[in-house]
Amino acid sequence: MEISDSNYPHTMAQAYADLAIQGSKDLLAAQKANAQRTSTGISDLRKALETFQAALDKFTGAGGGAVAHTASVSDTSLAKATAAAGAAPGSYTFFVEQLASNHQLASGALAATAAAGAGSLGVGLADGSSFTVDLSGADGNGDGQLSAAEIARAINQAAGGKLSASTLTVNGQQQLVLASSVGGAAGAITLDTSGLGDAGLAAALAGATELAEARNAVFFLGGTGGTRIEQGSNSFTGVQGVTLDFTAANATVTLEVARDDTATTAAVQSFVDAYKALRSSLSALTRAGDAASGDPGGAFSGDAGVIALQRRLDDLLRQKVGGSSLQELGLSADRKGVLQLDSRRLLAALERDPEALSSVLGDGRSGITASMDGYLDSWLSGTNGQLKKRQETAEAIQKALSKRESAVTEQYDRLYSRYLAQFTQVQALNSQMEHTLSLIDSLLIDSGK
Repeated sequence: MEISDSNYPHTMAQAYADLAIQGSKDLLAAQKANAQRTSTGISDLRKALETFQAALDKFTGAGGGAVAHTASVSDTSLAKATAAAGAAPGSYTFFVEQLASNHQLASGALAATAAAGAGSLGVGLADGSSFTVDLSGADGNGDGQLSAAEIARAINQAAGGKLSASTLTVNGQQQLVLASSVGGAAGAITLDTSGLGDAGLAAALAGATELAEARNAVFFLGGTGGTRIEQGSNSFTGVQGVTLDFTAANATVTLEVARDDTATTAAVQSFVDAYKALRSSLSALTRAGDAASGDPGGAFSGDAGVIALQRRLDDLLRQKVGGSSLQELGLSADRKGVLQLDSRRLLAALERDPEALSSVLGDGRSGITASMDGYLDSWLSGTNGQLKKRQETAEAIQKALSKRESAVTEQYDRLYSRYLAQFTQVQALNSQMEHTLSLIDSLLIDSGK
């Protein structure tokens, strides 16, 4: 580039400034790339650990254990049954004498009721609970009259979930329908209309018709003549891990609870798949790099903490609980930690000892799953978990690098300004010298003439 070029000072100043800070820029770029890899790695590690922890929670269910069960009834038109993990296998017979029902009342026809002086309605239930409905503020639209809907709304607001009120139109006349939310005899509704200021409203409520009786369910475990059970609900949960809902009276129902080996095998396979996915993620994050090819490896290549995490999970997987191990139940891991399930060995183990699987894998409170869950918490805790500490460190490093980047930019600006001044001066001197040479040439030419 010629010195006389108008861009010469700027171009040269930029080139020299770039050259002066190139080393700092390269180092900063490498540090920023590494910091970003670490931050992304922390995010990926958190996701992998949280996904596996969620799989553990799903596998152990509500603390019921690893062995699945099924519940079936002799006639689904008479009852329905569901079994949770931890149910007790067995056969049970019930004779249902009567079903439970919630108390329900319908008032008489409601005439127009003046809001002023409407008073209050007392409501009580047979379980001893009661509440008072103040109708003085129930006029929602301010027209001076209380509609059936406004009275129903006031009752619902005061009931606290113990009772629900709705409206019904029969032959063009409005009625209130009161339904107890407390099942069986304990939910029987009584109304105290003595505090009402409107005689018509009081009469309509005092003369309420019973639409459904407040009645307990009565059934016999063991069939007619067996153990009598009376309760306010048609849902019986007395059989461990089973919910049995009766839907018909004067009927005999047989309940069968058995192991569901197909569901158990599928659940264990889901645990195996979840662990393999976690191990795959950890292997990728700790993968060694190749300096020769410029491959940096995984985000945590050579990271002692994450490698220790991987090894600890493998150790927990191989531990014995109550003298048994997963290997004895058909789950085995090779030296690389790859977990496999032999379903035939698992089913054979369940036949020998149906509780062994739940004992070893646990129910979320004990066994291998509880140990793993507790260890994962030490990494995932939002208070003092390893990932929180790593994230804080990564953020501190990124802030420091941002400051360093600003400093490098300021250094570049200073160098650029200095070089620009210098090369501008060089250009000025060059122009002056060229002008002087031109004058000398002119004098020489004139003297030669």
